[in-house]
Amino acid sequence: AESNNYRAYWAQCGSIVTAKLLGRENTGLLGQAPPGGIEYARRFPPIIHLLVECDRILGKNKRGWKRLRKFDSDITKMLTYFPQDEHYKKFILENFAPVVEKRIQVALGENSWTDEQKINRIIRANEIQQNRLLQLKSELKIGTDLETNITELIKKMAPSKGKTGLIYVTGEFTENGKRKTVLMIRPDITKRDARILTLEPSRVSDVMRKFLVARTGKEQKRLLSKLGKMFLSLKEILMCDKVIIVPNSSFLQIPIHMFMLESKYLFEHTKVSYLPSLRLAAAADDHKKVNKSPKLCIFYTSEEMLSIKEAEEIKKILPKAVLVPDPTEDDLIKYSSRANMIHVIAHHRNGKVHFRNSSYVADEFLGALRGHKSLVVMNVCGSRIRNSTGPPISHESIAHYLLEKGHNCVIAHNWDLAQEASIKFSQTFYLNLFSKGSVLDAFNFSLQQLNGLEPVKYGGYIFWGNHLLKFSGDFGRTGK
Repeated sequence: AESNNYRAYWAQCGSIVTAKLLGRENTGLLGQAPPGGIEYARRFPPIIHLLVECDRILGKNKRGWKRLRKFDSDITKMLTYFPQDEHYKKFILENFAPVVEKRIQVALGENSWTDEQKINRIIRANEIQQNRLLQLKSELKIGTDLETNITELIKKMAPSKGKTGLIYVTGEFTENGKRKTVLMIRPDITKRDARILTLEPSRVSDVMRKFLVARTGKEQKRLLSKLGKMFLSLKEILMCDKVIIVPNSSFLQIPIHMFMLESKYLFEHTKVSYLPSLRLAAAADDHKKVNKSPKLCIFYTSEEMLSIKEAEEIKKILPKAVLVPDPTEDDLIKYSSRANMIHVIAHHRNGKVHFRNSSYVADEFLGALRGHKSLVVMNVCGSRIRNSTGPPISHESIAHYLLEKGHNCVIAHNWDLAQEASIKFSQTFYLNLFSKGSVLDAFNFSLQQLNGLEPVKYGGYIFWGNHLLKFSGDFGRTGK
């Protein structure tokens, strides 16, 4: 082909890569890229992947890494073409998934970089897709420079007091025919110390499946201890005051705070909160505080006596709470609009939220909760995460949906929630919500009061969102 044909240049790269994969000697020469040979490739993820592979085979590692860094701006630009079309944006992000995975793999295998440099580059790559469709514009106050400088981004998360750790899990990628993910640990986000663990998520999922069907509390704890032994590096964060976890892949279903280390659950060592992405974690600050009387609305099903009891027990603690049994859609909109705290007690199965005489598709129900910058407690079964192995673009779960709508904190449960655990959690949580300093403090204390139950009955409780949120003012509550 003519030397200025960019498609011929791509074909030459393909010839070099193919020869390498077949174990053959390649006799072809790769000349200077013709006009369009690089620029046009930036729109096509498979060609980016091809050029990078070719560079690495030819020993041009720096040039290959430069190509892997270049496409961020192209994705951002393409996402602005049809800003209201979620399907189009998801299509773009999914198509770039192989290049994101390649960028993670290259960063992971670069021996000349320190662990901290690797972590920064791996996180930056993963954040290209990491719940990119969550539009928390009111929460995001991070400049463009911070989006590319992970070190500064992590520093922004550090509170003025106490020691905060970070656990970050990437999306999955394929390496040597096996699905893998990277778990990274910063024992203190203000320091450069870092740990990296590459693992096969299927091994962790296998233990988790056994845990969910184990019949005795003793067997459940044994399996949680096994998970703790698989992640001994987590011992370095046991002395933290707080730990922020950004989960992905199978770890969306696996509560890391329930891992047993040194004969105790992780949440007994330190307070743990989860967030969909690092950028959203960094957006939380000391100013996210509700400085008015809390207004609690409780939607519950009257089909179960224990559901009624739970609602009434909360009402005893907070007499000003509004009880709404078996709500209509108008009730959901009307009462949630007036509240800054929402508590839901209902059945959840097959993607629907069920009350006595009505059922709602989960997204429709959640969409009717109109309060913003609030706390939402979903005492229902199952967080409904569906795409746990795909690219971390728009995870479908109760928590992610509510965070996307602007709620500050969401407490949800990953699997079936025992009613005895639900009642006890609610009683303890609301009794301590205003005295423990923050919503996360009250949540963590409430979990500790449940650890006499079998772990499977309450272990799916997860705190999502701003760990600094507080409520203050006229609580309108009765004494203990």
